[in-house]
Amino acid sequence: MVYNKLTLPIANAIIQNIWDTIKNYTLLNYEDFKENIKDLADTAREHHNMASYTMSLYTKLLADFKSSNNDVKVILEKFKIDKKWLKNKQNF
Repeated sequence: MVYNKLTLPIANAIIQNIWDTIKNYTLLNYEDFKENIKDLADTAREHHNMASYTMSLYTKLLADFKSSNNDVKVILEKFKIDKKWLKNKQNF
């Protein structure tokens, strides 16, 4: 749910912004490029930072998911043990 409502839209927006920048970048002639090099570098840095933050968010979500998944596996194993114990108890 968090992925669909928060993480995915952020990632899509970042990709769209990078794509728009690339399209504009390719339209520049050499003189425009020279005049705007600082702005281009600042924009590239911002895109890099946002992509890095999004990657950190993905990593955190994945770690939380793996942790929850491991917790579920532990609980399921305990249920299996309890089920065997109950079955053995009923047989006596």
